[in-house]
Amino acid sequence: MMGVQPVSAAPLSTLPEVVAIGVYRPVSDLLVAGWSTVPGPGLYAALDEAVANDADYVSSPALGGGGPALLGLSAPLPAGAYTLRIRARSAGSSGQARVQLLNALNAPQGSSSWQALTASFATYELSITTTGTSARLQLEVQA
Repeated sequence: MMGVQPVSAAPLSTLPEVVAIGVYRPVSDLLVAGWSTVPGPGLYAALDEAVANDADYVSSPALGGGGPALLGLSAPLPAGAYTLRIRARSAGSSGQARVQLLNALNAPQGSSSWQALTASFATYELSITTTGTSARLQLEVQA
């Protein structure tokens, strides 16, 4: 489940000053070295669910090794304050995840705080305020 999600994801939704809700989801894998998908190929396909499905998810490289996953978003996300819902878990004794929103040149536009993960799948709400238009989502994990 992800509009944007680390390891398992949920919809990215926005509520700007005007009363409107938009849902942004990953639509392409741009850089996913070391990341894998259970059961099949394509990280974005396992992360773009409107309803969480813990049977398909992405797995990060070992904590402390490997890089982030970089995904393309379904549409440009304008500057603003957002809540990103992710569904994730840590396979080890500890782990954290965060999401950065990047522009088309991979320059950071905003970042969530690091979120400690539990050993069981749980849904987390991450707050991100961006300073410019975002076209990409970067998932990061650490011990």
